Amino acid sequence: MKSIIIIILLMSGNILLGQDTLRGDYRIIIQGNLGLSRSYIQRTTIIDKAEYTQTGLMGTMRVLWRPDHLLGIGIETGLLRVSNLLVKEDANLPVGSAIKLGAIPILAVFSMEKYGIEISSGVGIYDYHVDALVNAEITTSSNEWEIGWMVSAGYYYPLTRSLGVGGDVRLYAIPERSVQLMSLSAKFQWQLWY
Repeated sequence: MKSIIIIILLMSGNILLGQDTLRGDYRIIIQGNLGLSRSYIQRTTIIDKAEYTQTGLMGTMRVLWRPDHLLGIGIETGLLRVSNLLVKEDANLPVGSAIKLGAIPILAVFSMEKYGIEISSGVGIYDYHVDALVNAEITTSSNEWEIGWMVSAGYYYPLTRSLGVGGDVRLYAIPERSVQLMSLSAKFQWQLWY
């Protein structure tokens, strides 16, 4: 009984550490990205005097299924910060008011990877939300579901058979809102071979 438990523990450890035991040609890949984004947006609200921030942090997660050829498919979601606008002076809005724009993508992703170079694209919907704050309290909040897309290119360096790091550049777009975000991010990847 002891030997059976030891064999099971060794096998599960080999799978997690990416050893060749029980290795197949199919992979399930989990990628996490954290980086900076810069937005390009047509503003519909023009303030007399305001501080406008187009850059911010973004984070996404992908789950991909990659069989024994180049093409992989999966889904991506995360949190994209679009922009912040802080009112300094305006005839209609109180000084100190802020308008925050953000988006949560839910995208079907198609990815090709060879020699660590990954090119991918995605299409789906974005939960585009607007929060208006006065004195740091949300007074108005709205969200709309919008159709959009994404393209990216990046590099992946394996640390072990299962773990790796890298980076990529991505372009997210919500055409109906005339919103585009360019991001540069670090990538952390774990993959299960089966």
